[in-house]
Amino acid sequence: MKRKVFVIAILMIVLLVSLASIQGCGKKKTDEVKPPKKPEVTKPEEQTKETTPAAQQTVPTKKVPPDQAKLYELQVAASPSYANIVTEKNKLAQYGYETKITTTKKKGKLFYRLRLKGLYSAPEANELGKQLKAKFPSINDYWLAKVK
Repeated sequence: MKRKVFVIAILMIVLLVSLASIQGCGKKKTDEVKPPKKPEVTKPEEQTKETTPAAQQTVPTKKVPPDQAKLYELQVAASPSYANIVTEKNKLAQYGYETKITTTKKKGKLFYRLRLKGLYSAPEANELGKQLKAKFPSINDYWLAKVK
């Protein structure tokens, strides 16, 4: 009888160890943090003043027409009530719109503004504003806020 209990205990231990090792297989270690690589520094005597012709050339930048430049944030609500802004933010989030809340003071009074995340060109922002105004009855108007 004692021998059977001993064998069962050994089998249980083997089973537990094998299960533990199987569960650990394939998992990546996420606790390890690699130190950032140090930038390579050239010694002053190793530096040369010669540059290749390709390095001396400047790459011309394409000028984007002002109406297509993504310089605007789309503001869809403003209110002195934080609760109203959060309610509107939650409605938009249900449809996949990412928003952010900013603040401003007008005549000494604090206002909360709800803006969509991301930058838009003026035509993009106007089109999206029209769509949101049609889709959400609580959005009465929208504003384009130029990013400084």
